Amino acid sequence: MIRLLIVDDHPVVARGIGLALSRYPEIRIVGVAATIAEATRIAAAEELDVALLDLGLPDGSGIDLAKRLRAVHPDVAIVIFSGDDSDLALLAAVEAGSCGYVLKTEPVEAVATAVERAAAGETLFSAETLAHLFRLRQHRSADARERPALTAREREVLELMAEGIDSKGMASRLRIGLHTVRRHSQNVIEKLSCHSRLEAVARAHDLGMIDR
Repeated sequence: MIRLLIVDDHPVVARGIGLALSRYPEIRIVGVAATIAEATRIAAAEELDVALLDLGLPDGSGIDLAKRLRAVHPDVAIVIFSGDDSDLALLAAVEAGSCGYVLKTEPVEAVATAVERAAAGETLFSAETLAHLFRLRQHRSADARERPALTAREREVLELMAEGIDSKGMASRLRIGLHTVRRHSQNVIEKLSCHSRLEAVARAHDLGMIDR
């Protein structure tokens, strides 16, 4: 069962997508919120597998909310649900640590598929899209392009990130504890001067550190 939180400040949209997705037997809606404050309260009381978030909310952004949700549920999969199809919006989604982006014009079947794939630990962004977004971010910043020095274990974790493996899967593959995986993952993200795993993979790909 996929435990899903929906956050959108348009009541008609939120209720409509919630009703549509509740018809899928493998999806259980644990909450529908219109603000960051309301979503945070739900997240504190419920276990979450996936959060479907709008970027624009009355008391902040989906980026702010994604960070708060990850503080409570480190392994929650974030899918951005927005009407903005610009590169900057996609970049914001990646920087928020999301694993995918679904336009509000997409049919409900596409949204359900995105939720299911996100719950399975898949990355919905293609490597080409991530590389393009990272180049866009580079163009907008003055970040140095030197390759950071990673330990052997951090390189292994980076490779698994590129494969779309989640923390539990990494722990199993590498035969180490979940806490250790999360520590190595965070080290990789910080050394690459990024904000999320997806952004770290995109930068590593652009720097030639991984082939995928």
